[in-house]
Amino acid sequence: MVAAEAREEKLPIAEQDDELEDLILRLYEDFAEEMELGSPFNPLEYLGQQLAQPVTKVTKVVVIESLERSDHWERELLIIPPGQMQIRRNHWRR
Repeated sequence: MVAAEAREEKLPIAEQDDELEDLILRLYEDFAEEMELGSPFNPLEYLGQQLAQPVTKVTKVVVIESLERSDHWERELLIIPPGQMQIRRNHWRR
């Protein structure tokens, strides 16, 4: 819902805060890079020339951060030719 629609429905709207918006965008961009968002997953790319050998790929699926700590849910894939994958680990990591 955009601001104009929210006003029509008489919903409360926060004042625009450019500094906060910039901080949120930078935080998103940091997570996007860390989690490889926007990068298509192509198992053949990871197998490369090793078409006969399995390859391990670890990805971050969820990130939760606070002032005291940072945790992420990690997924480890074993990519097995001809393109079948097995999840070896799927867990939180500190």
